[in-house]
Amino acid sequence: MNKIILFIAFSIFAFQLNAQFKVIARGPSFEEPETGYAKILFMKNKNTVYIHVTPKDGIKLKVYDADHKQILTKVVNHKFGKLKGLNVEGCFEINKNITLLVSEYDERTPVLYRIILDGQTGNLVSQEEIAKLSKITLGAAYAIQFGGVKMPDFIIRKDPASENYTITTFNTFASERDRRIEVVHYNNEHKVVSKGYLSTPEDKYKYVNILDIAVMGDKEAYALIYGFNTARSGGKEGELFVANFKNNTENAEFISLSTDAGQISTQGVLKYSKTDGKLYAVTQVQSEQKKKGFFGNDGKVYYDIGYHIIDPKAKSSVVGPEIDFSGINKKFSETFGEKKEYSGVLQNFYLNEDGTYSFVFEGLVVDVTTRMSSSSSHTTITYQLGDIAVLTYNQKGVHTSCALVPKSQMLNTSILAGGVGITAEPLYHYTRDFTAQLLGGGNQFKSFAYLNGKNKNYILINDIEENAERIQKGKLTQIKGVGECDGFAFETSTANILPSRNFVFGKADGKKDHNLAVFTISDFDRETNVYATLKLEVDGRDRSVKVVWMQVE
Repeated sequence: MNKIILFIAFSIFAFQLNAQFKVIARGPSFEEPETGYAKILFMKNKNTVYIHVTPKDGIKLKVYDADHKQILTKVVNHKFGKLKGLNVEGCFEINKNITLLVSEYDERTPVLYRIILDGQTGNLVSQEEIAKLSKITLGAAYAIQFGGVKMPDFIIRKDPASENYTITTFNTFASERDRRIEVVHYNNEHKVVSKGYLSTPEDKYKYVNILDIAVMGDKEAYALIYGFNTARSGGKEGELFVANFKNNTENAEFISLSTDAGQISTQGVLKYSKTDGKLYAVTQVQSEQKKKGFFGNDGKVYYDIGYHIIDPKAKSSVVGPEIDFSGINKKFSETFGEKKEYSGVLQNFYLNEDGTYSFVFEGLVVDVTTRMSSSSSHTTITYQLGDIAVLTYNQKGVHTSCALVPKSQMLNTSILAGGVGITAEPLYHYTRDFTAQLLGGGNQFKSFAYLNGKNKNYILINDIEENAERIQKGKLTQIKGVGECDGFAFETSTANILPSRNFVFGKADGKKDHNLAVFTISDFDRETNVYATLKLEVDGRDRSVKVVWMQVE
């Protein structure tokens, strides 16, 4: 198992103007979105769609044709009224239309709606309630907060090679253990091709976590699940499985990946590779092991990384190669001090175009502060997003390259500044691949985007220019406000451990002018090698945005 941590030689940085990204088109300016959810989608007909979902103002659409000319701007109303606790669970193209899966709380009951919009006109095609979870009672809320019970959830996954998708309802409070996970498999016409419950073989385990789903067309899907018992429910044991359900979950076939003595897997990624026909499963589990020498646990949480390669035809699996952090750790200590070591959590896993695969890690610090008085207490939580590490391996499991991208960002959680509802956790980046970006408090300009390109791979962030020189001195300025930031790209597909940074839009002319973007809502057209993002335009006190298309090197 590989250890990573969540905390509760210098390179010369050469700046090049648009060496990697060439702007080929810009859309008209419009008002900057500051609340709700946003997403850019490339459609198969070569249109580009900008989507902004808000609880009060409906769904705002802007559609651009193949020549990047704006052909439609529209507000689409839905029948659900004001969505309370709005969350965009899924956003993608299905059968030439835009499919939105949004959830809300109806009297403390999570409800999922499917909204289908015409991809050409933006007109509402259909809207319906398609799933519901158990009501969140006060007792359930207490169990989630203090008892380690997972939050009931909707999990949406789409086949990257087709327009088939699954909707999984994870009812953690269902009384029957074999009724907690229900998976519905839809084809490209939104027709149900299979529906049923998933558990563990012979219901061996009382508790089960659904980690991920890999959809393969309209006839097959695989689920990554973890079943476990506690000391009170049959013995402290657990097992990681891949379950194959072909049109019928009741006849699911299980492949056991690993067993353990109670390390509960709560996070994971499962992907299918068309290159070799294998499934790749990566899990992250909080470790019981703690390093010595710290005061208590020193606010650190240790994770084990499990990595398995599954042959679905042979119904067998092997443990993947050890994830090698030695290069990252060496460069990190050279840069920031001999006693310092890289720490981060798994945020994504990619199967690259050339058959290699990459693990993406990000530093994450969660600060919990409670202030007590004689009559009350107040708790605040802040999230700090740290350095990025990208580790790449070839098909034979040989470590080929690693890249360290130093960064430091603090998410704004202030209600007054609109940052309410902002959280960060391991694999939030992977989840965002299927959903949309939450807007608020300027946090949409933070985090990072990973461009899994046609020829090269990049990390894209907003940062201050001065950090290039500060890193050479072993220092880093933390980004709280983004007013002085610019967009930077770091190529991670070469063997350069500390890649140079390049301006995405070129260096601004004036000292007070800056070019940054909401990289977290972007999309990439692999066929044309074009990347679309939302660029911020600032003129004095006036702020606006525009969709920008760029040719990628």
